[in-house]
Amino acid sequence: MRPTIKKIAELAGVTHATVSMVLNNKPGPSEAMKEKILKIVDEVGYVPDINARNLARGKNNTIGIFLLKFPQKKEDRIFYYYMELLQETMMEARKRGYTLLFFTDEDTTRHRVSYAEFCREQNLKTALFLSINKHDKNMAELQNLKTTQIILFDVEETENCNTIISDSYQGIKEMFEYFKEKNKKNIAIITGSEESGIATKKKIKEIDYFSKEFQINVEYYEGNFFMKSGYKIAKKIDTQKFDVIFAMNDAMAVGAMNALIERGIKVPEDIEIIGFDNLAVTSLIKPKLPSIAQDNLKIVEAFFKIIGNEDQIHKIMIPTKFIKN
Repeated sequence: MRPTIKKIAELAGVTHATVSMVLNNKPGPSEAMKEKILKIVDEVGYVPDINARNLARGKNNTIGIFLLKFPQKKEDRIFYYYMELLQETMMEARKRGYTLLFFTDEDTTRHRVSYAEFCREQNLKTALFLSINKHDKNMAELQNLKTTQIILFDVEETENCNTIISDSYQGIKEMFEYFKEKNKKNIAIITGSEESGIATKKKIKEIDYFSKEFQINVEYYEGNFFMKSGYKIAKKIDTQKFDVIFAMNDAMAVGAMNALIERGIKVPEDIEIIGFDNLAVTSLIKPKLPSIAQDNLKIVEAFFKIIGNEDQIHKIMIPTKFIKN
């Protein structure tokens, strides 16, 4: 028999209204009560009747997630760092009774309509954009869209749109503190391409700042966020010059590690490799890969906080952290 809100209320020893408030992320119940009810929801496998709920509310409860620049090659998808964030988003959306609609696109194969038109066609309550460029031709229309709440992730702050930014500053600071502690003096940096936008430029600015503060030498090599670029760079790099190779994502770090192992260079004994994203898949790699991690749980928490408060524009920064592994 399918579990109901009434059954959850009985198991939790609370009223139907209290369970409803928790499931709809409404204020009132304590944090302890929320945890208790959500635990019971997971245990009994409760799934809300979304159609009935939306009918009762008189509105659509569908969230659109736009996965832009989705990698075409399977080996690149393994290291697609949005995947873990999306898993957490899907789990939380399920608990809260939202329907998710995914949309993928490439710059070379634009959809026949604009993003704003697509949001209106699908009657989306909220649209979350991943990897959109601040200068995308669709941005002006999205900023003025009234029918759908727009949330941008990891772009430079933009007026009239909600933004959530996984801030690299703290993680890079902690990494340089680690370099100082371990007496690492010379660092090779594998960056993203020039077209990768504000995120790469921001990381370079932070690296330049902390390299001066901690008196550490850095040298840049341009990659493109794909594993093969890390591999090609590490095949040629003079490892005698450097104590560490830091790649701006885990894919390039793994590519660099593979190249060094092929060259007979020991990692981390001869040279250390550090990545960025701290993806779960890297836990399968030997030796383990130190990495800078974004806080997916806090990002998802911020996402649903914005959805629950549509009366203002939110700008939320979520700090990263350095994981030594």
